Amino acid sequence: MTEKKSIKSESFWSDFSRIYKNPSLIDKYLIDNSNSIEEIIIDSFKELNLDKNYSIYANGGFGKKEMFLSSDVDISIVKNNSLNDSNEDLEVFIAKLWDLGFQVGHSVRSIKDIKKITKKDLKEFTSYLTRRPLISKSDTERQITKSLNNAWSKKSFFNAKLIEQEERYSSYHSTEFNLEPDLKESPGCMRDFQTSLWILQQCFNLSNYNEIKNSIKFSSDIESAVTSYNFIKTLRFATNILSSKNRLSFESQIEISKAAKLGKYNDKDLVEKMMKDFYGHASNLSNFNRFVFDTFKEKNSFAITQKFGKFYLKGKKIGIKNYDLSKNRDLIFGIFIAIGRNKNIKAVDTSTMNMLKENIHLIDDDFKNNNSYASQFLEILKSKYNLSSILKSMKSLGIIQAYIKEFDEVVGQMQFDLFHVYTVDEHTFKVMRNMRQMQIELQEDFKLEHELLNKIPKIEILYLAGLFHDLGKGKGGDHSKIGAQTSYAFAKKIGLSLADADLISWLVLNHLQMSSISQKKDISDPKTIEVFADMVLN
Repeated sequence: MTEKKSIKSESFWSDFSRIYKNPSLIDKYLIDNSNSIEEIIIDSFKELNLDKNYSIYANGGFGKKEMFLSSDVDISIVKNNSLNDSNEDLEVFIAKLWDLGFQVGHSVRSIKDIKKITKKDLKEFTSYLTRRPLISKSDTERQITKSLNNAWSKKSFFNAKLIEQEERYSSYHSTEFNLEPDLKESPGCMRDFQTSLWILQQCFNLSNYNEIKNSIKFSSDIESAVTSYNFIKTLRFATNILSSKNRLSFESQIEISKAAKLGKYNDKDLVEKMMKDFYGHASNLSNFNRFVFDTFKEKNSFAITQKFGKFYLKGKKIGIKNYDLSKNRDLIFGIFIAIGRNKNIKAVDTSTMNMLKENIHLIDDDFKNNNSYASQFLEILKSKYNLSSILKSMKSLGIIQAYIKEFDEVVGQMQFDLFHVYTVDEHTFKVMRNMRQMQIELQEDFKLEHELLNKIPKIEILYLAGLFHDLGKGKGGDHSKIGAQTSYAFAKKIGLSLADADLISWLVLNHLQMSSISQKKDISDPKTIEVFADMVLN
């Protein structure tokens, strides 16, 4: 097996730059690996005459023919009848697979066992959703299908999967923008897409790609999501070869980015380029996953639709009526202003999300130079409610990137230092969220900050400085100076006064010094206060 893995690895690396550009090609390697394992299993099973009394199924990744070099081989052995046969030959069979180097996860069950365990164990139920018969009688397959029917209602399955996903997210920092992601389990990686497919299968009765592609709700997003999923699979296959693990470590990033042949760059630039691609695909999978979950929630909501000016409300979500956005561009920012003014409105509904994504091109140069829309953007930054979630939603829809060129340039931008564990854009959003929390919540450790923030006459100035403070990174110079220039230009473009633009620019220019003083100096020391006062006055 080691020799075969070596041959597969050599073939993969020789073809890697082509696979990187066309990720669907990764399926050949996954299917070939699956087929070679399957052939050994079937032959070994038949040699021991186990096929007379048992059926055998491939589950999980093996069931989907997505076998990575470090994947477990998940199989389910099913009794074809109720006879109490000896398990000695089964033990010989499993031992042989282990001796051949396979990491085997297996179960031996009757139909009755399957019905019982899948009804109480979500993971086991999900595993059987992805089953694929290697050797099976038609009657056995029919009985398994029957035993799974009604084991979980749509709602109970959805709620259980939601809880499962939230627990997984909490284990992986709840973001797809970690610098060393787990390509199987991190947000935005393979498990997100797989979970989406399970929800689509079990809760929407969409069992395969063609059915999803032909659906009304998901047809416009599934193709892009599949491409992103294939890209993540490509990186995982490469990472498995290098480290036998699923984590995309810094060391693996260097090797993989070199093999991708992305151009004549140094190691750091190659990694940045590759990881920017990764974060784009991870963000796409996160958005698709969120869209699937939100769609089911809306579908099962009993809330009444209410008129709300040019919008409508349904529960805690807001939507745009059937307007032509090209003639009503004010609604693009207007819907977020409405969320910021109303405590009980929490999000944009899925139909409107699709509408906004499909019309992102409307945020063109005319839009960006329009004073009315600039005033709307400032109004969003002054939101009384939900500012953090508003900005996050605007980013996921591509609105902030379209409106602020400098923000688009740092999406997925890595930070190679000891102080940041997220990409520039994700770090920026966390800074904005933290400032917002200190403003609206009185916390024991931030009483002074809370008091001062609520005395600021123009809070939008602070938020604009926070938004721009790191947007100069990745441009080959002092990011504070670059950010100071771009933030000043943006502030002037959206109609702020010279004094306000100067203040925003000054905050961005000096944010590192202020950080150093607050974190490394004794701020009760008169000398520290004097130095800081001189910096402010100058």
